[in-house]
Amino acid sequence: MPELRCLEAKNGFYAESFVFSSDLSELTERPIALRWYGYEHLNDREAIEDVGNYFGLHPLLIEDIVHQNQRPKLDDQGKILMVTVPTFSWNPEKMEVTRKQINILWRENDLVTFAGSEKDLLEPVRQRIRRGKRSQYRDLHPDFLFCAVLDLLVDQHLEFLDEIRDSLILMEENLSEKPEPQLLQETDFVDK
Repeated sequence: MPELRCLEAKNGFYAESFVFSSDLSELTERPIALRWYGYEHLNDREAIEDVGNYFGLHPLLIEDIVHQNQRPKLDDQGKILMVTVPTFSWNPEKMEVTRKQINILWRENDLVTFAGSEKDLLEPVRQRIRRGKRSQYRDLHPDFLFCAVLDLLVDQHLEFLDEIRDSLILMEENLSEKPEPQLLQETDFVDK
């Protein structure tokens, strides 16, 4: 069974470990200001269901996590808030856009992220928490972390758009220097 990455912080204290979904009850009973679980193995439906059921997610929200082609949305279940955010990456060599999604679950002192990407898109936020005793991220609550994760995802969307723009500019420059039918088709494809 795949593990969840667990990051805990309170009053300058910081700890990071890996836990199984069956061990969640031991951790969530400890008093802590901030607890972030990161789950990156979205091909293990049973483990996702275990985590979702432990946190009280509605079965339809669990389905949204398992099926990675959801629209961006916010689901408010009273004590639980879940946001679905698509993520995109650009491969200029293949002229290909890859779409994944991240689901962010916020409940009281817990934040759970389900990321369906090979690359750990949320690592920059984890690094800010690890920085040291004076890191402001260690003393804040999950609502701030929730916003920090969303802010990072928006920034990554802007980087994605910049990468596509740069590829288009390069293709247009190449096309103006040496017009070839294949390059014209590639430019048309990306423009759409």
